[in-house]
Amino acid sequence: MVSIGVICMYTFGTFFNWRMLALGSSIFPLFVCFYMFFLPDSPSWLVSKGKYTEAVRSLTWLRNNADEAEEEIAKLSKIRERRQSLCSPPSEFKKYSFSTMLTRFSERSVLHPLGIGMMLFFFQKFCGTSSITFYATLIFKYADNEINDYVQTIVIGFVRLISTLVSVFLIKYYRRRVLLITSGLMMFVANGILGGYFFLKANYSHVVLTNDTTTVGTESASIIHSVLRSHSLDSLPLICVTVFMIFSSIGFGIIPFFLVVELLPSDVRSISCSIAYGFCQLMQFLSVKTFLQLLDCLNTFGTFWLYAAISFAGALFVALFVPETSNLNSAQIEKLFEKNSGMSSGESSSTSSDYEDEDDEEKFCSKTPLLIGSGKEKVESNYSSIGSKV
Repeated sequence: MVSIGVICMYTFGTFFNWRMLALGSSIFPLFVCFYMFFLPDSPSWLVSKGKYTEAVRSLTWLRNNADEAEEEIAKLSKIRERRQSLCSPPSEFKKYSFSTMLTRFSERSVLHPLGIGMMLFFFQKFCGTSSITFYATLIFKYADNEINDYVQTIVIGFVRLISTLVSVFLIKYYRRRVLLITSGLMMFVANGILGGYFFLKANYSHVVLTNDTTTVGTESASIIHSVLRSHSLDSLPLICVTVFMIFSSIGFGIIPFFLVVELLPSDVRSISCSIAYGFCQLMQFLSVKTFLQLLDCLNTFGTFWLYAAISFAGALFVALFVPETSNLNSAQIEKLFEKNSGMSSGESSSTSSDYEDEDDEEKFCSKTPLLIGSGKEKVESNYSSIGSKV
């Protein structure tokens, strides 16, 4: 829906000024409010309230598979009951205090996945995704080629939409780390080449040629100047931005939003996701706000080379620090971070598929006080079903 909205804004922006566009766009949030009345409650929240039948119905609606929904709700209810039985006194099970939450957030098993999620959002926004989306027309104006700036912008909007749809299917067949690393490296290439184009444009498009072409530098300048004047590179900015949008959409543009949900422990997921998504919006604001200032300080080519460096750093970060979660369920992911934080130092290194070992499950539950049920969580997206099938 975001990609459809981007296309609409790109198209209408060709004919209307931004004030009319903003006024027209203010109507759409009303439709969102109306649609929310038809969404079911979160299955995990319903389980925390003991409403198992409604939880199965909700998860069946989300995943369109009744058998899978019943199986997973049974697992969640079993974990909840065992956690509840381990609480002493039992009334502490539903106790929700600020000090308890602070204690939980001081643990590395929470800080580690939360930090990974926030870093993914940082790389997502500062690799140029938001800046290029918001300033696509301005970027094409700077390119100063023969192709209409608004037409190029609309093309980019359609590329983003198609790439986002394709990414939904790619996530089913390829691992998250593979998609993220590929996305970061290809964005690095696209930003680097686009920065190189603007560098040549800034330094060689206005070169005054003389008859003296005896030096290598002068000959190179002459060749570059001739190429730029022949307009043979006019399509290069559009190609670079298209490649950037394609690989951004299949990796960093979409995966961090549901990966952060998978990584965070279920007992603090609602609050942690709020923190992570709030940080994401802050990064988006800063990346868009600083784009024009970066153009003034680093020039156009310097700005895109900076985005290229951040894209490469993002791919490296994923390769070094982001675990693969495509074949793990929520409980296994929580246990993974507990091991990394040193909390599970007596446990077996192997990870059972569904916590079949009750003693091991008891250790896991005893170290993770259940705080869900403290408030109503937001409805989880369909990406939870995608993540379980990758």
